[in-house]
Amino acid sequence: MSKTAHIEQLNKEAWENVTNKFSLYRDKINVTPFFISFMEQLPEYSSVLDLGCGTGLPFGKYITDKNHILRGVDFSENMIELA
Repeated sequence: MSKTAHIEQLNKEAWENVTNKFSLYRDKINVTPFFISFMEQLPEYSSVLDLGCGTGLPFGKYITDKNHILRGVDFSENMIELA
């Protein structure tokens, strides 16, 4: 296994292991003023790709609530299932 593949595997395992703990706090995470400012620059119905989307909260929800088209990608199967 290459060094890069090993690091990716460690990262994936870490996120798989914290899914349950993360799910307890995801509703308490707020989008940041920087993120809001960035999103305000996009025309309505823009396509947004969220790499590492996790459960989709709160950022994915914010994106879709603002009438954008969201595609989320995450390599943690547990996070996707929770989403």
